[in-house]
Amino acid sequence: MVTKRALDLNRVWEFDQALRSDVGPLLCGVDEAGRGPLAGPVVAAAIVLPENVAPGTYYDSKRLSPKAREQAYERAIGEAVAIGVGIVDHHFIDQYNILQATLLAMKKAILELKIEPDLVIVDGAAVPELPFSQRKINHGDALSQSIGAASIIAKVVRDRLMKKYGEWYPLYGFSKHMGYGTKEHLLAIHQYGPCPIHRLTFAPIKDMVGLQETRIKSSTDPRKGVGQDGENFAISYLEALGYVCLERNWRVRLGEVDAVMKDGDTLVIVEVRTRRSDSEAIAFQLSGESIDDRKRKRLRLLAEWYGQSMDDVDHRGVRIDVVLVYYPINGNDPKLVHYPGVL
Repeated sequence: MVTKRALDLNRVWEFDQALRSDVGPLLCGVDEAGRGPLAGPVVAAAIVLPENVAPGTYYDSKRLSPKAREQAYERAIGEAVAIGVGIVDHHFIDQYNILQATLLAMKKAILELKIEPDLVIVDGAAVPELPFSQRKINHGDALSQSIGAASIIAKVVRDRLMKKYGEWYPLYGFSKHMGYGTKEHLLAIHQYGPCPIHRLTFAPIKDMVGLQETRIKSSTDPRKGVGQDGENFAISYLEALGYVCLERNWRVRLGEVDAVMKDGDTLVIVEVRTRRSDSEAIAFQLSGESIDDRKRKRLRLLAEWYGQSMDDVDHRGVRIDVVLVYYPINGNDPKLVHYPGVL
């Protein structure tokens, strides 16, 4: 008995063979992966399969298990006439939109091919300013073997990237959900805020960022009182030790850092905690307790974000220092405790 899957696999092969008989043997399938996630890049792939490719080899990546996708990917790498991959990151997605990012990734993938295809067939979109003949095929990954193969390449490449991001940002579980808006992922975003690869224009991150920006805007006036005095005292103390202050009150959408300094060739994120109290012991205890696990994780993300975003600042590493400042109520001089690299 012939199964429906076998019929589908034969049908997608026949679809491509019919096109080859009309336009020539070099048929290029194009597809993307990563339009819907809340984080990471969009990836597109272009592939030209050999004219004698066997039926039943490649199919829509969404209908394959991860193991089957990996096997099909390795086979495609080995037998394809040509393969191109285009990657467009989250910065471009936020600056323009996901459609423009997808079209750009597709164009990059096609132009990376080492041959000139007879026809480019694209899943659901027409790529602008393409120097080759092309056709838009709606639901092409389920109709064409070549587009199905491209969907496999794009999916596997993107999944491997997201697993690497999962190592860099372990709080978010990227290696499990690949950046999609799962319950686990949304919970992590609400708990820790967005990380450097999140798409800040995507809901619900957009709403969270908007709220945070409002809070930041409302607090841009110079702070007065003991908090500001404590920061000034702490930074003066660190400068006396030879630290160089690069920025004060550095703000990004993820949060704010009291100071960014350099200690030799190390970037230092400085968190200052200031207390006025009639008891030095109580003041330092309250300051220390205010830096809970959530605050530590947020500071680590901010440190990593700063280190990545400041390529023009020569440094060999990033660490976090905490400075606790105590102002006695009786007016005596403040006291300070410095904890370098504690987080």
